[in-house]
Amino acid sequence: MATMDLIQRNGGMPANFLDVSGNATAESVKEAFKIIVSDPKVEAIFINIFGGIIRCDIIAQGIIDISKEVKLNVPVVVRLQGTNVDKANQLIKEAQLKVISVDDFAKAAESAVKLALMVRVAKSMNLDLIFMSKQLSTKKEEKNEAAKLAADLKTKDIVLKAQVLAGGRGKGHFKGTNVSGVKMCETPEEAKKLASQMLGKLLITKQTGEAGRICNAVMVTQRMFPRKEYYLAVMMERAFGGPVIIASSQGGVNIEEVAATNPSAIMYEPIDIYKGITKDQAERIAVKLGLQNVKDYISNIIINLYQMFLKKDALLLEVNPLAEDVNGEYFALDCKCRFDDNAEFRQKELFSLRDWTQEDSKEVEAAKYDLNYIALDGNIGCMVNGAGLAMATMDIIKLHGGEPANFLDVGGGASTSAVKEAFKIITSDSRVHALLVNIFGGIMRCDVIAEGIIAATKELSLKIPVVVRLQGTNVDEAKALIANAGLKIVPIDDLDEAARVAVKLSTIVKLAQSENLSVNFEIPSIS
Repeated sequence: MATMDLIQRNGGMPANFLDVSGNATAESVKEAFKIIVSDPKVEAIFINIFGGIIRCDIIAQGIIDISKEVKLNVPVVVRLQGTNVDKANQLIKEAQLKVISVDDFAKAAESAVKLALMVRVAKSMNLDLIFMSKQLSTKKEEKNEAAKLAADLKTKDIVLKAQVLAGGRGKGHFKGTNVSGVKMCETPEEAKKLASQMLGKLLITKQTGEAGRICNAVMVTQRMFPRKEYYLAVMMERAFGGPVIIASSQGGVNIEEVAATNPSAIMYEPIDIYKGITKDQAERIAVKLGLQNVKDYISNIIINLYQMFLKKDALLLEVNPLAEDVNGEYFALDCKCRFDDNAEFRQKELFSLRDWTQEDSKEVEAAKYDLNYIALDGNIGCMVNGAGLAMATMDIIKLHGGEPANFLDVGGGASTSAVKEAFKIITSDSRVHALLVNIFGGIMRCDVIAEGIIAATKELSLKIPVVVRLQGTNVDEAKALIANAGLKIVPIDDLDEAARVAVKLSTIVKLAQSENLSVNFEIPSIS
């Protein structure tokens, strides 16, 4: 009864009540299995045995015998505890059965419900599923050498800052810890310990999202004690039709909160791109910041910042905080810079400093092949030609309850090799559970897309389902190529149906991965 209650609590529905009692034999266990699997409504089997009088190895032997005699088409979750449980687990392991062993009662019930849902979805699409366990691996952590840098400072006022391209580091935290991206300490030993908690770890901030961003370097420097913190930035802003100076007397880590709760505390000074910034404008900004006593000094900082903005083809130069210390001196304690990618040809020295580890590796790879790729948070990979069609494809995926994993536009002149690389980029994302290809061949020929799909599928030995919808130039040739390739690709003409199928297939793979399983699809022809 407790087993059925727990199944229902996890959203499942028990198909039967079957008690093998305390004197069951391997033969009676085998017969119990036959009875259960004869019911076509059964989508998963949950075995929950506490061995007191009944020995777990007898249950295991019955499972092994029935597995040899009857082809089990539904997943089996086994939870064994009690008498001879180690022997039972060894028997199952040696028999190499495709059963899922889970020690925890609640987790086992949850797994059974999830697996039943996967089977139900698969049946609705006329698919067969094969379940296989996967192995997990771990990596060793990097060590650090921060102690020497801290000792060289010859001070007890030490600060460590994670060198991660994201804002909000001080309020962020490293994944799985309460260590923030900015930490204070007093000794080299403390600095070493803190650095070891940062290096090689993912820092999560408001800007990175839950995925976080890897920390490969830590800045070790002397801590400053600001009396007052200001915000100062130059950025290219569409709303102003050009560059604008943004400033506030309430700088620091809470600047985003200031912008949200007290927008009047932030001032904007548009700059005429043809005339440039004037001395009067810069001084007016300094006065509004409450720095009229040093307006000449601050106005020169503002002018120099704007000149650098132009000279380096910047999109954003942000100083936060611009700090005043107790002696009335001003320091740029932190800054953020963004530059126009289109200016790389004349900013080669600047772009050579680019830290590719801080950028999405898939977006970096896509740029090499002139593919427009943007990573998203979903699990359905998209390969489309044309930005408008790509947006429509993502919308219809969401309409059917799915989430796109990326925006990828192969453009109108993609080659077979570029299409193949696009596949590699999309499937390199472990979150991708299904792939939807949606091509309208105008300039782009459908047969070129088909050749790329076939080449990529063969080379990559793809394990995830691929749904292909092709229309337009050379579409018949493309369909013939795919059909003759004998690959596990689902061709569907209707976009709405293609999106619906992709969402269902991704649901199956997602559920399997949540239980540490891989799924092999045997896909019949779908039209």
